[in-house]
Amino acid sequence: EGLSVAKKKQRETLLQAKVVGTSCDVCKPEDVKKLVNFAVGELGSIDIWINNAGTNKGFRPLVNFSDEDITQIVSTNLVGSLLCTREAMDVMQYQEKGGHVFNMDGAGSGGSSTPLTAV
Repeated sequence: EGLSVAKKKQRETLLQAKVVGTSCDVCKPEDVKKLVNFAVGELGSIDIWINNAGTNKGFRPLVNFSDEDITQIVSTNLVGSLLCTREAMDVMQYQEKGGHVFNMDGAGSGGSSTPLTAV
C-alpha cells in the first residue's frame, strides 16, 4: 500500500513537470547570458545547473591535433563550463535556496576510461 501511495504522488509530481529547450554556444558569453535569462524566464529560478557540453575532436594522439582543434576543445570543455557556471551562480546567489552546479565529463561520467584522449 505504501508503495502505491508513493508512486501516485510521484506521478502527480511528474504531471506538473515542465520541459523547455533552446540552443546555446557555450563558448560565447552572450549566448550563455541568453540561456540563463531564458531559463529564469521559463522556469522562474535556477535550482540545478548541469554543464554537459563537450567535444574531443576524435580519439588520437595529441601530436595529431591542430591548433584549431585544441582551441575548440578548451573553449568548449573548459571555458564553456566556466562561463556557464559563472552566469548560473550569478542567479543562484540571490535565490533564498541557492542552487547546485554539476560538471559532467562525457565518457568518464559512465565510469569508462578514455584512452588516447589527449585533451
